[in-house]
Amino acid sequence: MMHQPFTGERFSGDGREARYEGPGGPKKLRTRPDDGLATATLMTTTPALFKGDGAEAFARVESEVRLSRYGCDCYAYCMVAAGFVDAVIEVGLHPYDIVALIPVIEGAGGRVTSWDGGSAASGGRVVASGDARLHDQILENLNRAG
Repeated sequence: MMHQPFTGERFSGDGREARYEGPGGPKKLRTRPDDGLATATLMTTTPALFKGDGAEAFARVESEVRLSRYGCDCYAYCMVAAGFVDAVIEVGLHPYDIVALIPVIEGAGGRVTSWDGGSAASGGRVVASGDARLHDQILENLNRAG
């Protein structure tokens, strides 16, 4: 669960389904389909967190998306689950930054992995997306040699 007290919103999920409660009333969460980087909206906390090969990898993905935005931290992941954002790419996460968000995104139909496609539960380098095809494209770009 992620609760955003400022907006009065709560996002929850169990990996099979995800729910929203807030000013607009309760509803089920669903990610939106997006099969290509060229139409995707990407978020990250700030590109300043990416260093070395991570900065190059992020820049490869960011250069191909339709729109990128910075900020929001955990709220960005909930925007993926709600279908307002297509992907989030982060580095330097602790397990407590991501573990509660994984069942929300997956319950809404999205995918969350490490940059190498493994479990994101340990934190570190994390990718979340609402569409499996887009997720695969992001992973390919992140892991392609400069």
